[in-house]
Amino acid sequence: MLTLVFASYALVLLVIGFRRQKVWFRQAGLAFMGLAILKFYLVDIWQWDKSIRILAGIIMGGGLVIISFYYEKFRGKFRELGAVLLLAGIALPSGGIEAVEKFRPNRYRHVKELALPAEGIEGKRYGSTLVDAELYKAAGENDLRLVHDGKIVPYSRQMRKKGSDDKVEKEIPVSELVYSVDGENTAIYVFENRDRIRVSRLRLSFQEQDFTREVSIYQRPGKFQNNTLAKSMTLTRKAGKPEFHTVDFPVVSGELQVQIKNDDDEPIRLSQFIAVSDKEYLFFRLPEKLAESGKPLKLFYGADYAQKPKYDITETMAEEDKVAELTLRPQAANPEFKLTLFDPPYSVWMFRAVFWLLLVLIAWRMYSIYRRDRVEQAGLASSGPG
Repeated sequence: MLTLVFASYALVLLVIGFRRQKVWFRQAGLAFMGLAILKFYLVDIWQWDKSIRILAGIIMGGGLVIISFYYEKFRGKFRELGAVLLLAGIALPSGGIEAVEKFRPNRYRHVKELALPAEGIEGKRYGSTLVDAELYKAAGENDLRLVHDGKIVPYSRQMRKKGSDDKVEKEIPVSELVYSVDGENTAIYVFENRDRIRVSRLRLSFQEQDFTREVSIYQRPGKFQNNTLAKSMTLTRKAGKPEFHTVDFPVVSGELQVQIKNDDDEPIRLSQFIAVSDKEYLFFRLPEKLAESGKPLKLFYGADYAQKPKYDITETMAEEDKVAELTLRPQAANPEFKLTLFDPPYSVWMFRAVFWLLLVLIAWRMYSIYRRDRVEQAGLASSGPG
């Protein structure tokens, strides 16, 4: 996205420079063009395959030759130059990076190996593995990467029903919840969900035997995001029945707030808080000759700035396909983890700083030109016929 911003600024400044005959605008446009090229060929391109990098290098060389030719020979014909820039933009590789994503293990803090089943994987096209507690705790929604022999293996993250074995319950001690009562007599229980488990149901039990209350469940996916309503309903209990109230809502993995509206009554108190999750699995196409290669499947995660992968294999799987059940081994630190200047967040802040610095320089230069023109006009007016 930042590369496109730089290229847009370059195009606008070159148009102004040629039409207004302002040398400095053309120079600024060329500077932005150079910055866009540097960003593209020093950062963006290294996320792609070698063949794409070679093609992009050829395009860059040819494009620069054509642009320099038009710049020197046809400065007054900016439409032709604009056409060249447009053709160059179309010719450059485009689309989702994930389509040709080259895996960079240095961005991921943790890694797990997947163990093959004892019965082997012969005759099976797909594999699956259960998302365990370590993944919930250390992995986000976007940063799971399944890798074999340095290449990304597309996967689908989904639930799989197994009768009564499709749910996992985790009781959270009420003492670990953050409790408060606001000025409108609404009792608020906050489940911070530091392990980031994906919750789709709450089972709540209260100390009081008789009550009717309106209860709202709010979720907050991240620290800097607002609360959103997940479910609102009225709970009623008579003579201690029911023992538990069940509240279902769409799957969430962030902080949960239970808000109980008491109006003029005494606030009711929770006695048990149980978070219920569906068992989640990763489904993926088994790499060819996986067993013979001797190289394990690895699951990398723990990259804070990873983008959500766009691949999904659910449409290619058929119900009759046999699935091999692989087991995740214990979490290990990724020995290749090491962020460079060209990895987020350093690369993001570096280019932001350059971007704003260039904007300041352009504004200062434009002001200087404007001020000089005003002084010249004032001089001409004062030296006129008097």
